Amino acid sequence: MTIGAYNTRQDFFLGRSPAEFIEEQVARTPEAPALLSGKETISYKEVNARANRLAHFLRERGIGPQTLVGVYLDRCFDSVVSFLAILKAGGVYLPLDPGFPEQRLAFMLGDAQAPLVLTERAKRYSLPKTTAEVVLLDEEELFVNFPSHNLTPLSPPPRLAYVIYTSGSTGNPKGVMVPRSALTNFLLSMAETPGMSGTDTLLAITTVSFDISILELLLPLMTGGRLVIAKKEQSYDARELKRLIDTHNVTVMQGTPTTWRMLVESDWAGKGDLRILCGG
Repeated sequence: MTIGAYNTRQDFFLGRSPAEFIEEQVARTPEAPALLSGKETISYKEVNARANRLAHFLRERGIGPQTLVGVYLDRCFDSVVSFLAILKAGGVYLPLDPGFPEQRLAFMLGDAQAPLVLTERAKRYSLPKTTAEVVLLDEEELFVNFPSHNLTPLSPPPRLAYVIYTSGSTGNPKGVMVPRSALTNFLLSMAETPGMSGTDTLLAITTVSFDISILELLLPLMTGGRLVIAKKEQSYDARELKRLIDTHNVTVMQGTPTTWRMLVESDWAGKGDLRILCGG
């Protein structure tokens, strides 16, 4: 057996945030569809404008490098906009999965000491008691007067991109701090292999508490593709997943072995141009 030697050397975009690559894509294709869920579609221009208004709001609230911002939302338009806004403001994204037990969420909030949490009216009262400022994203009057233009990047660039908590199976959950340089490197690598471009559509089904959800939320926007966001209940329904894959001509999808088994057992015929990411 011959083992080949591969040159994997690439330019390393040290200090560049995924948000900057997304802003460049917005400039190229402002009117192209970026986010789709149900019957609603949002263009690249609108996603960026929403994220910029929220980012300016966060900066005014004192959010900057090394400052954690909790996001207590299921997978939705606002979760994408929130993550992007936090990156633009220079803060650190902290996903708080509404599906987690109250005790786990309370521990994460206390341990992380995030000064601000983004959520929505419907979830406000299920959020555990916290000393953080709680901001409701569906109170549009909070953001309407903030500018929609891109923010000036901070110098030096912030170090951290997000903090994600482990399962806690061997004790208390632990917050893993992920640098922006690592996130950018990962996303650019995945864009090259297995590859994603402006002709692709990714179907997002992963809960926000799993690391791979980061790829789902950001990579399509970095590469000019479309991001279709499945509702929580659709993620566990084989018929709904098949319908979404066919309706939106999905070409990239990440799922656990359980998800793919569920589809196979529902007599799914597959899709020849679908790139499958599978891990568990």
